[in-house]
Amino acid sequence: MTKTKKTSYTSEFFGFFKNLLAGFVFICGLAGCSDDTLIGPTGSLQSYPSKGDLLTVFKFDGNSFCDDKTKEWQLQVRWDVNSDGIWETDFSIFKVYVYRYSSEGQYQVTCECLDQDGNIGSAKAIVEVQPVFRDSLIIDSRDNQVYKVVLLNDRWWMAQGLMIGTPLSDTGDPQKNGEIEYFVNPHDSDLQYGGYYLWNEATLYGQDTVYGICPEGWRLPTRADLIKLQKITDFRTNLDEFFGPGGSLGLNLYLAGSYIQYARIFNNYDIAGEFWLTDGTKPARYRTWANLSNSYFPSVFYEANYETADRVNWNSDWGLFSYDQVALPVRCVKNE
Repeated sequence: MTKTKKTSYTSEFFGFFKNLLAGFVFICGLAGCSDDTLIGPTGSLQSYPSKGDLLTVFKFDGNSFCDDKTKEWQLQVRWDVNSDGIWETDFSIFKVYVYRYSSEGQYQVTCECLDQDGNIGSAKAIVEVQPVFRDSLIIDSRDNQVYKVVLLNDRWWMAQGLMIGTPLSDTGDPQKNGEIEYFVNPHDSDLQYGGYYLWNEATLYGQDTVYGICPEGWRLPTRADLIKLQKITDFRTNLDEFFGPGGSLGLNLYLAGSYIQYARIFNNYDIAGEFWLTDGTKPARYRTWANLSNSYFPSVFYEANYETADRVNWNSDWGLFSYDQVALPVRCVKNE
């Protein structure tokens, strides 16, 4: 009796262990626990930029994909720019793809990566496509002047030059008297260029080199702001049709030139456009301005610190280089 019972327990134990082992193998097979199981390439998808408009050329980068048994240069990717199951490309070793959307909205981009054993990994990213621009009007509470403004790539830009303060006569000179003063181009019959301000006037004589004389909530533009504008029209030419007067972006960057106080002349009128920039600090380390023409925007940055006397193509007849001799329009910007 005792022997028979012992044999029964032993049989039951081995039966239980056998079933447990079989279940463990089955679960591992489902979970891919085997060292020989490949799970496919892994990586992330980068989008530059993540937000743009109908003129933005988006760049998608899948170079981060990697695989434990396939060299990176052998991995292949393909692209679906709106995750609709229709692939814009076949599998290829080229892991960067550029695309411009034809309608606004939010899109999910899918990138699939294929290794040499046929395993596939994927990554996704979201991009937002806005209308080319939105326009509006603002009122400067200081004098109730109304200005056209446009939203371009997350920046509101004044679509005409600022004109705040007191205009000067042809022989007048701005003074540090607590009053904003500017020069007026006699060729600007519609007053679209705005006033021409010396750097000191534009920054309240260095008291504010970030917001300057802009309306409340607005500030002087920086180089980063211009780069944001450039990204809208990457890979494009004839930029005047986008940025110039009557251009599709509504910014109306006039070729207003500059006013040289020393010589009492409006320089490069109808040839180039210029306006003040700041480096975004207070006080600004650099006094800078942008220069644009019909074909390039911006074509040149001129910049110097307080001690530097350098300026390309500066006319020697105008005397020692000094920002006190240059009066430029002011275009203010504001983040969305």
